[in-house]
Amino acid sequence: MLSHPLHHAFTLGIVFFVLITMTNPAWAEDHPQLEQPSNSEGILEEVPAQDAIQDRGIPIPPRLQPRPLAPSAGSGQSSSHPAPPPTTPANVPMPLAQHPQGQQMMAAAVKNASLLDINFTFLNKTYEKDVYGPRNPITGKRIRLSCVRLKVTSGFALRVDVPQFTLNFQGLTVTQNISRISNDGIKIKWQLGPCFENAGGFGFRLSDVKFVYKARPTLTFDEQGFCRLSWNEKPDEFRVSIGDLNIYNTQNDLDKLAKDAVREAVNFTMNDILGSLMRNELTKITVNVCGNKLKVGNK
Repeated sequence: MLSHPLHHAFTLGIVFFVLITMTNPAWAEDHPQLEQPSNSEGILEEVPAQDAIQDRGIPIPPRLQPRPLAPSAGSGQSSSHPAPPPTTPANVPMPLAQHPQGQQMMAAAVKNASLLDINFTFLNKTYEKDVYGPRNPITGKRIRLSCVRLKVTSGFALRVDVPQFTLNFQGLTVTQNISRISNDGIKIKWQLGPCFENAGGFGFRLSDVKFVYKARPTLTFDEQGFCRLSWNEKPDEFRVSIGDLNIYNTQNDLDKLAKDAVREAVNFTMNDILGSLMRNELTKITVNVCGNKLKVGNK
């Protein structure tokens, strides 16, 4: 055991050695982790946070590095790799209205169809209303007394205004109002009285014609993502109404047959021809938007 005076002297020597060593600038540069920052008043400052330590260039051990937070459900945060957008299953028909550009495609098709000439076509048939006498008591057959027949042999072209349409998941509804349809040069073959065919013509005027056309346009995508248009899954629905129909330049006995021919021509033209124009125009548009142009070109 050191004597009391010698013990104090040894302790003071250690203290002086530590003070001299720590105040040496060269030693402090070699041991920055032991340096305690202080303010101008000599009071120790708070230990800086991790972001402040990083700003000063002092490395942080890996186990103390901050861990990135995973976004919580409903937080509005998204990862750097967002999920791919939903796709339509292959070979499963979807309503045209479900496609992001379905409304625009249908509007363009309806507009394009209205810009084309529509062939007002009469049916290739003979309308008859022959007059018969009483039945023969022996043969049971009725004797024809006179012929009343009419067959239209010409047509004409017309254009209509852009119709209104509604496209939803249930299908397509097209409505069209036409104030007047008229033509003065319809050619016909007719029989009236004797069953002998004559050539002639008549004129007609239709007013306040309204029609409603319904279809079910759908798109089907293949495994490569190309679409194909189907116009309907069920038979198309079509209704037409005529406010007034006048026939002129023909004999009264043929008037009823001429009206029948005009009415059926209106139904045929608006349903088959106008419907076909819209379908054809929509097919072209869908090919440009999502169809396989190469495949269509090779057909």
